[in-house]
Formats: sequence, C-alpha cells, structure tokens
Amino acid sequence: MFALAAWNESSDELRLWRDGLGIKPLFTGVVNDAFVYASELKGVVATMDDAELEPDAFIDMFCFGWPLPGATVLRGIREVSPSERIAIRRDGHELSVRR
Repeated sequence: MFALAAWNESSDELRLWRDGLGIKPLFTGVVNDAFVYASELKGVVATMDDAELEPDAFIDMFCFGWPLPGATVLRGIREVSPSERIAIRRDGHELSVRR
C-alpha cells in the first residue's frame, strides 16, 4: 500500500502513483494556479485561500455514504483512483493518466 510522488529531473515532470488496492489516499488539484497534491484532504485545504464546496459530492455522500470515485467534497480537488498513475509537467499540464 502506497501513494508516491517523484520528481523526474531529466524529463522535468512530476509522477504520482497510487497503490492498486486504494488503501492510501492521494488527492490532487490546482489551487491559486499551482498544482497541489497530498495524501490527506486537509493537506490540500491548507493551500487554499477559500475552499469551495462541491454540492454534487454532498448529494452522493448522503445517497451512497461517500462521494463517487474520484470526487471530493471540495470543488476542483479530486481523489486519484486506485492503480492510477499521473505525469504532470512543470508548467502544470497533465501529460498522461493511466488506470
């Protein structure tokens, strides 16, 4: 079980991985024009000036007991799915997402 982030200096990109069982969480988003990631939602919230709630996620929580896969209760913040790998360039453009 792991959530891992590694900077690749030669290709100038950040790579994020989440374990296949999804035991360790990993959250990503863009806050104040910067890409942020954390293993806990409160780590992402700490970077936000004003957190906006996502109403649809609350509806899902009340209907199903949790937000739908990939969603969070914060607008613009998502949970990386189990086994997902992401590559982000320095300028913030997502290069690839593999599930």
